[in-house]
Formats: sequence, C-alpha cells, structure tokens
Amino acid sequence: MAYAQLPRRGAIQTLSQAFGWLASNPILLVLGFVLGLLSGFREMFVLLSLVGMLFGIFVDGVAHVFAENEAFDERTDFGDAASRVGSKYLTLFVMTIVYGVIVVIGFIFLIIPGIYLALRLSLAFPACVIDDKNLTKSLETSWEVAPGNLLKLFGISLLAVIIGFGVGIVGVIGGGESFDVILIGVSVLLTTFLHPAIQLAYARVYLENRPTEDEMETNETGTMPV
Repeated sequence: MAYAQLPRRGAIQTLSQAFGWLASNPILLVLGFVLGLLSGFREMFVLLSLVGMLFGIFVDGVAHVFAENEAFDERTDFGDAASRVGSKYLTLFVMTIVYGVIVVIGFIFLIIPGIYLALRLSLAFPACVIDDKNLTKSLETSWEVAPGNLLKLFGISLLAVIIGFGVGIVGVIGGGESFDVILIGVSVLLTTFLHPAIQLAYARVYLENRPTEDEMETNETGTMPV
C-alpha cells in the first residue's frame, strides 16, 4: 500500500499549521522550554552546549513523530514517540555530525552553497524518524525530494528568523539595564516556540513529498513494480 501524501501548502501556511500542532501538543512546548534553558545558559556552563545538542536531537525527532500523527489525525503517545526516536538516536547523532560538516564545507565556499546544502539535506532527519531510514537512505531521500521545495524550506526558516528578530528587538528595547537577563529570557522564549515549530513544519514538507512504497521499490530495483 502506498504512503498517503499531504496536499502541498506554502511556507506561511505550513508554518501556521505547525504552530497549530504545537499548541495542540504542549509536551513539545515543555521540551522546547528545557532546550531553551540549555541553550540560554550555555555560555555560563560550557557543558550545557553538549547536553543541549544531544537533547536537541531528541526534541527534533519527537517533533517529527508528532507531525506525522497530527498530519493524519492520529493520537500521539509521548512514550511511543520517545521510543521511536531512541531507536534511531545513534543514526540521528551521526547524521547531525555529517550534516554539520557538509554545511560548514558549503559555507567555506561562500554563503549560498552553505544555505543550499543545509536546505537540500534538511529533510533527512524527518525521513530517518518517520520512515525508519538508515543514514545513507535518509540523506539520499532528502537530496531527491528537497529540490522542489527549497524556496518553501527557505521561506519557513526566513519567517522564523523574522519572528525571532522581531521578538528579540522588542525584548532588548524593553530590557533596560537588565540586558543580559532579558537576552537569556528572549532566547529561551524563542527556542520554546520556534524550534519545535520549525521541525514540525519541516516534517510536514517531508510528508508532502515522501516517496511512495512503489517509488521506493522502483528506485531500489531500477524497474517498475508489477
């Protein structure tokens, strides 16, 4: 049976629905808040940078599971989501390193190649969690399905940056003498809401374009399925 695919939506609609899913699943806000605390205080405690990265991988994966179930009106159990992410955690960890190295190399050659590679491979993570793909297949799938969605993925990221910048400016202007405290507070707030929302949006883009079982069989065998 082929996978069900979602109707395509633009960047604004995708991110808007992602915020709706986020509001319906407060556990993601809790995870985002914890991640925000780890990120906000990492300059004071260096160890928190590593812990934050490791926890961020988990948060992203859980968000992808929630996105899949929300997209098809299915209930998500956090325990089940955590278990699915846990089973793929090592792959996700290695993929994070590989992804980071590739993107950094792209940025070395100028900003545009770095952005292009970051977007072209961004769907590897939801592919890994949602469809239980290994490292190589996840990267290959993202490389194949992302090209038609690069502007949308860029738009989602840009919208998040604009929202974050706006909130940050308001926070800094109103911070007065408590600049450092306000800065940390804004960082935690943005991470709480924007980080899981972006991952939910990316997962939805993947679900719009995920290969069907027939397409995957064709890619693996090189022949049309009977």
